[in-house]
Amino acid sequence: MSKCEDHKRHHYIPQCYLRQFGHSNGKEKHENFFLYVYNVNKDKQYTQSTEKVCYRDFFYSISKEYIEGLSDNEIHELSIEVDFFANCIENNLNIILTKVENIKKNCFYEHTTFFPIHKNDKYIIAKQIVIQYLRHPNVREDILSFDDYVTSKALRLFKYGLSKELNKPNINNIDIQVKRFDSETHARYSFLNNKLVDELATKLSLDNWMFVYSQSNEICTSDNPVVCLSKSIDNRLIKCELNNNVRLVIYAISQDLLLLIFDKNSFTCTDFTFGEITEYCLKMYHEALFNQSNLIFCYNNNFDFFKKLNNAKTQITNC
Repeated sequence: MSKCEDHKRHHYIPQCYLRQFGHSNGKEKHENFFLYVYNVNKDKQYTQSTEKVCYRDFFYSISKEYIEGLSDNEIHELSIEVDFFANCIENNLNIILTKVENIKKNCFYEHTTFFPIHKNDKYIIAKQIVIQYLRHPNVREDILSFDDYVTSKALRLFKYGLSKELNKPNINNIDIQVKRFDSETHARYSFLNNKLVDELATKLSLDNWMFVYSQSNEICTSDNPVVCLSKSIDNRLIKCELNNNVRLVIYAISQDLLLLIFDKNSFTCTDFTFGEITEYCLKMYHEALFNQSNLIFCYNNNFDFFKKLNNAKTQITNC
């Protein structure tokens, strides 16, 4: 079996993150974690190993053809999956999740309303959120769709110009095939675009952060965990893309801790606030999470709220 075959499942949601919402099998060696899952599209509830959700086979693999055209001998098929994600990004995520968990415990012990997180750690978390957003299959689909649009436009203009210059109208009928490498295109225009990642992470790290906890472990996550909201004309919160216009980013850190990042120019909120989650906040977050997800993960195995939303959506669709 090749090295690439050993790394067949490429998780677009890190397992170390999913374990925050899962349950251990109790074994000291070769410990495994499982999740309580609600499949929105199928309206089914079941359990699943963290290894068997939120992945696509060879999703981040770099093609051999692409590698052969490079002068950099250090690039290999698993450079993105192993070197970048597993050994760097996800290793750092595991460290920062542990650090945040310890801070949360100290906040409970000291009965404080302030979440004392270092400025540098704030940027690290923001960067993790940005990369999580950009590495998702939905973003790849958007990037490839836009690339198709731009490429087709460019080819039409090229053929039109050449046909005019050479006075050969038949040139417009030539079928020109452009080779594209999906993994590399996705990476180059998103999570490996250092300028883009730093710009978005810096913006988030300069906004005001609120950490809210749930004593009953009610906070859920999903196969698309970064919730981005903005205000519409009538001041309702609506889903939007992660960009400089986003007004509120919500990210579940664990089953009992939710991070809300408020645009400081749009909301009045003290930075590093720590407190108990309100019913309104939990409902708003879960509804937004439901609207962008296929799989919902709940530590308590209670999906009644999402089932009601799903039932309401089905009734509207059938009307």
